[in-house]
Amino acid sequence: MYQLQRLPRVRPAVAIVSLVFALSACSGEGAKREYATPDRLCGTALRTSLLDPFLPGGKQIDVRLADTGVIGMRRCNVTVDGEKTMALSTVWSSPGTAVSQISASWPRIDVSEHVAKDGSHSYSEEGGVSKVSCPRPDKTWRDAPGQLFVVVYALNTTPENEQKMRELVTGYARAVGVADECN
Repeated sequence: MYQLQRLPRVRPAVAIVSLVFALSACSGEGAKREYATPDRLCGTALRTSLLDPFLPGGKQIDVRLADTGVIGMRRCNVTVDGEKTMALSTVWSSPGTAVSQISASWPRIDVSEHVAKDGSHSYSEEGGVSKVSCPRPDKTWRDAPGQLFVVVYALNTTPENEQKMRELVTGYARAVGVADECN
């Protein structure tokens, strides 16, 4: 009789441990990366070494331009095996807009700790915002010149990646600065 009373307690524990292992296997951590890191994100050339720290293991990567429904905003979504991994956006705003004003509208990106002295960019482990230096900051859809920003948001990151996020955010801003978006 004592044995029968212990079995129900053992089964839930085994089930919980099995569930934890199953979920960690699905998360992509430690999984082999079977896809090539893209060198273009929605038309913008970018060094693959900037993206690698934020991409999980998996079989297939998909990069697509999303319809934001917002004039002056483009978002490029990156998914691995159907799971959203990161979003990289460009946002036009009025001249004089601060990086902190742009980051305030992006939940889960706390960029208050790491802000460049010149105010050009800020970042955290989850993402960052940077001003883009455009040779021609006026666009045909605008009636006045504007300031272009990039916003990067990554889901697969750790505190150790903060400096790599800074490199990604500033590198993406430079890449957008020479892309069609700015010229």
